[in-house]
Amino acid sequence: MSFRARIAVGSAAAVALAVVLASVVVYVVAGRQLQAPIDDALRSQAHELSRQPLGLIESEGGETFLAVRPEFGEARGYVQLVRSNGDVVVPPRQDVRLPIDDDVRSVVDGSRLTVWKSVEANGTHLRVLTFAYGPGVAVQVARPLTEVDRSLDRIGLFLVLVAACVAAGAGPALASQTIDRNVNDVRLAVNAKGEALVTYKRANGQVRRLLAWGAVDAVGPDRAVPQQRFKLDYSGGWGKYRKLGYWRTFKNVCGPYTGPGLVHGVTACTAPDGTHWALQSWQRVQPLRGLAAFLPGHMAWELHLSHWSGPLAALEVSPNWTYGGTLQGVFGRLLYEGRPVHGFKTPTKAQSDPNSRYVYIDTLNSAYGPGWRRDGAKVTHVGNGGFCYSFAPLPRPPHGYPEVPTVSGKGERHRITVMGPGVTPDIQWEGAALGPYDPEADRAFNELFDSLLGGDDACKAER
Repeated sequence: MSFRARIAVGSAAAVALAVVLASVVVYVVAGRQLQAPIDDALRSQAHELSRQPLGLIESEGGETFLAVRPEFGEARGYVQLVRSNGDVVVPPRQDVRLPIDDDVRSVVDGSRLTVWKSVEANGTHLRVLTFAYGPGVAVQVARPLTEVDRSLDRIGLFLVLVAACVAAGAGPALASQTIDRNVNDVRLAVNAKGEALVTYKRANGQVRRLLAWGAVDAVGPDRAVPQQRFKLDYSGGWGKYRKLGYWRTFKNVCGPYTGPGLVHGVTACTAPDGTHWALQSWQRVQPLRGLAAFLPGHMAWELHLSHWSGPLAALEVSPNWTYGGTLQGVFGRLLYEGRPVHGFKTPTKAQSDPNSRYVYIDTLNSAYGPGWRRDGAKVTHVGNGGFCYSFAPLPRPPHGYPEVPTVSGKGERHRITVMGPGVTPDIQWEGAALGPYDPEADRAFNELFDSLLGGDDACKAER
């Protein structure tokens, strides 16, 4: 893949990221507008409560309850009185207890006058206003955000579909499907229907629940046969079933993971049918030649989902001396079930290929600096699934790049990472750099090179 093409892909990724960011802004603004009437109603309730004495009543069983008008404890919302000694008092027939945390306690002790929160209580998403009622006493009023969440689910699903369409046309199709970036608190569950529920928290604090289904393993390169791809529902089941809160009824049946070792693993499990599910996370998109990030999306931690039933793809790699022993490099091939893995065209902004696979080549403690740095990336070749690469210096920076080091990126060690075909896991090879040139060893490398890449015109110069 040429540097110009790499820049085109990077630019396309920037466009896709801009669309995603714009969608996030739209989502946040819509959420605030939908939530505003709830906040106004809570302010009104708080104002009304603050102007009246709150009495207590005692039940026949000796329990103490808050004496407020029915609308504060029934369909319109919830109310709760909190005292400095930790006592919590609610109206009769109110089963919900609102969460108490340090922010609420700061209102009770008089450090703050009000606190706004969105919380989960008894499986219901609530908007809560806590306000100071008197010395050592705070009152909480809350209303459900059910209708707000339902509307946001619809808006979010629409925006996700828009962003997905842009991303699909902006760059190469990927394997072990990328589902999000820069997330934490990741959890994986799988039900008896073969659906996966991935729950995680985004960088902005938003909790997202993703339902994935409909793909396992991979198919060999074939223009007439669609590659395996997950169907994704970022609303947690509403998009597939039109059922709000589907994720709450999701029953996990996935047990401890019994599959092969994985790189960049986040979590994995083995389903009753013997198939494996996994989440992996790594920085796939990096600037080449050891540079620091200079485009949006550089160095993002992508979260990848995979589902498979048999052996992983095989990444066969060997070090090599190239250009008459003056440089070092690597060569190899990617296989799945013994067959080469490749696409039929190099993905660019204008075209995609769901079968294409890039190998990402990193170097450790090189002239670029300490630690692992990205040196290059290569697409596997049509027919043999092969690739070849030399750690060669560049005389000038590629078009669109800032200045790059004009030195070889050969380091102490090298590693190659690739997203597996279809929805199989990402795999990796790592090995030490070669020492001084050894003609005898070079002949052995050349024999292996010929057995893997013989007849590959794109790699003749790298032999």
